[in-house]
Order: sequence, then C-alpha cells, then structure tokens
Amino acid sequence: MPLPVALAPLTGPWALKAAAGAATAFAVWQTARRARWSDARPAVAEAALDQAPEGVEWGWSRDAGRARADARAGLRGALRWGEDGPGVAVDLSALARLRLGLLKPRAKPFRKTAR
Repeated sequence: MPLPVALAPLTGPWALKAAAGAATAFAVWQTARRARWSDARPAVAEAALDQAPEGVEWGWSRDAGRARADARAGLRGALRWGEDGPGVAVDLSALARLRLGLLKPRAKPFRKTAR
C-alpha cells in the first residue's frame, strides 16, 4: 500500500478542521470588511467620560448579603517623541462596577440510591 493512501485516514479530520477554520476566518474577514465602522458614541456616554476627573478612585461596601466594588480611573496627557517632536494625545477614562450577592441553595432533586 502506498504511503499517501495509508496516511489519508489520519489526515482527514485535521484537513476538515483546517478547512472549517479557514472558512470561518474568511467569513469574519468579509463581514468586517463590509461593516461600517463608526466612532460615534451616545452623547450621554461621551459626556460622562469627559466629566470624569483625573486620578484613580475605588471603594467597596457590604450590606445584607451583598458586596459591591466600584472603580474609576481618569488620565489625560500627551506622549511626545523628542522635546518638540510629534506626539499622541491620551485621554483615558474607565468606569467599573462589580456586584456580588448571595443566592439561596437550590433544592436537590430526589435520587434513589443503589444498594
């Protein structure tokens, strides 16, 4: 039996996975190419990020079986290459919130035990 015929059953699944991955990548690429990219954000969100003061702030609280953590960060500045060279203006704002709450345990379904 020639060697390529003997390897066909081993390489078949790999070839199918590679073809599926290539087809998925092509579909994503086509969709991204046709998409209309827009930097437009809702005015309310843009205003909230513009009003965030500079610095980092965080806090947490616990009450009645709940825990909450909040964080906010704001950074504005410029990065320059050289003293009078070209640069990039940076405006970074981030808001985060994490809420954790306790849940009551679920009732276990009735199961017969084997004896």
